[in-house]
Amino acid sequence: MKKLVGLCLFALMSISAKANNELPSYATTEPAKHGEYLKSLEYSFSKLESTTKDDVLICLADVIENNDKQIIKLDTQKVIVAIGSIRGKGNFIGVVPVIRYNLKVSLNDNNIGMSLYNIKQAMDDEFGNKPETSYSKIGTWKNSGIYKILPVIEKIPNEVNACLNQ
Repeated sequence: MKKLVGLCLFALMSISAKANNELPSYATTEPAKHGEYLKSLEYSFSKLESTTKDDVLICLADVIENNDKQIIKLDTQKVIVAIGSIRGKGNFIGVVPVIRYNLKVSLNDNNIGMSLYNIKQAMDDEFGNKPETSYSKIGTWKNSGIYKILPVIEKIPNEVNACLNQ
């Protein structure tokens, strides 16, 4: 019975994996022992003339969650680094990825650069158990789960940008 359940789980994971292994052009990777890890996601958005550093701080506070911990790691005139975490979607057995990241926001003359980096994950469950204390890098190989994580984490810079354009 255990073998049958294991075989079914493997088959379902294989079917749900993305067919091609292409990452978006704005993703950078770093070498891993048997493939590559996700290193960062780089974004560039048009900047309104009226956008200030205070606007960015307000939007970061509005969008980013970090379990009631301080979210701002660095704050200079042109660069703000925030620390956040986000929960992904649970699978059919109740396991939920918890993704931790840094978001660097750079204010330039005509645009706002955003970089998600130090992106790591741990597993949680839907029953309230806390994630493992050891977060790990996210693999980019087939069946690594990256294609389920990308849509979740890509929401962050898009929501910050939408907040700045209100």
